[in-house]
Amino acid sequence: MKRGFAQCGAEMYAGQLFNQQQGKPQTNVFGCVTKAFSWCFLKLEGQNLYIDPNYLPLTFTQPHQVLGALQTILHDAIRQAAA
Repeated sequence: MKRGFAQCGAEMYAGQLFNQQQGKPQTNVFGCVTKAFSWCFLKLEGQNLYIDPNYLPLTFTQPHQVLGALQTILHDAIRQAAA
């Protein structure tokens, strides 16, 4: 899973640059690295890349942790779009 952090961070940075070039800069850019049932979320804020140290399990009986993280990302995107 850790091998995916560099690739995800690079893609997040590319997305940040693209948004800036399009005149739609974003405060935060989010990313995720997954191995099917283990998820790790990342956030690029300015030039700082934050990696959540807690890997979230995705199970069929308790999907709420991953879904909660995705909901948080969606709320942030909606907030940024409205600003």
